[in-house]
Amino acid sequence: MVKRRSKKAGLPPGSLVHVGSASPDSPVRVRATFYNQDNITESVIDCSGPVDIIKTEENLWIDVEGIHRPDVIQNIGEQFKLHPLVLEDILNSLQRPKKEIYDNFVFIVVKSLKGKETEQVSFALGKGWLISFREGSSQIFDRVYERLRVGKGKVRGEKVDYLLYMLLDGIVDDYFIALEELGDIQEEIEQRLVNVGAPLEPKMLPEIYGLKRRVLSLRRAIWPMREVISGLERDETQEFCPSIKIYLRDVYDHVVEIIDIIEVHRETSSNMLELYLSAVNHRVNEVSKLLTMIATVFLPLTFITSIYGMNFEFMPELSSPIGYPGVLLICLLLSLGMLAYFKRKGWW
Repeated sequence: MVKRRSKKAGLPPGSLVHVGSASPDSPVRVRATFYNQDNITESVIDCSGPVDIIKTEENLWIDVEGIHRPDVIQNIGEQFKLHPLVLEDILNSLQRPKKEIYDNFVFIVVKSLKGKETEQVSFALGKGWLISFREGSSQIFDRVYERLRVGKGKVRGEKVDYLLYMLLDGIVDDYFIALEELGDIQEEIEQRLVNVGAPLEPKMLPEIYGLKRRVLSLRRAIWPMREVISGLERDETQEFCPSIKIYLRDVYDHVVEIIDIIEVHRETSSNMLELYLSAVNHRVNEVSKLLTMIATVFLPLTFITSIYGMNFEFMPELSSPIGYPGVLLICLLLSLGMLAYFKRKGWW
């Protein structure tokens, strides 16, 4: 299903309309996780009606799987006093990665990987609570859930800003995995392309073009994250503890490294496409050269045979016993001489 921005055309700002590829019948799952150093409580909550979540001293993480239900997003927004424009951005899965600061929360939009495609993930971080909104039920947060349950690391003893850092770090790490797979595919196509003597495969062109499109898709998703993470690191907001800034700096370094790798892949894929087209042109030129040589060799032979194909009665060679083999010998020597000349000139 095509994601269409035109669904919002003419509507006033803050109108809650889903723009994305999810089916309206797809389920929406909302999980609430309360946790502290000693305890963790997980539950699935119903947000089809008014939401009443009792806030405690514990950290609260609400994870929304599915953003195609405007009523669910609106009910959650009313509970946590999210701005209507933020709810509008959450429902629009074509958002560019960005960061916005409001009075009582910080809003972040990033792109995560779902197979070969990207999906939008939005975060709202407030004092003691974090809400994540995902397009679908991908497994990108499973590792964080597992670390929360077993109490591994320092996540249970930190505030929700550290949890946000872990989620962002996991999203960025998935890009490294995707780029490694992309590099292997790129190297395999490149080896086939430069293999001397191997015929060019017709399917190689769509493979190179698909590779180029995937690199550009990753570039569009990850490049704005550099600005997002850098802004989180610089801004002085009450939602982020100063001790978290060093972790965000580490995520920023990873994002910069990923951008450098993507730029290398983008340049390589463009060079591969040019190399393929050059190889195709070279093959066409080789075939044209061969056909030209054949036509050039047979041109004088055609001239000679056309002379003896004329209906003249008095031709000296017709009565000679060596006339026929003599003409054949002349044609053979002429052909060999022309081929030798082509070889010496480097045309063959």
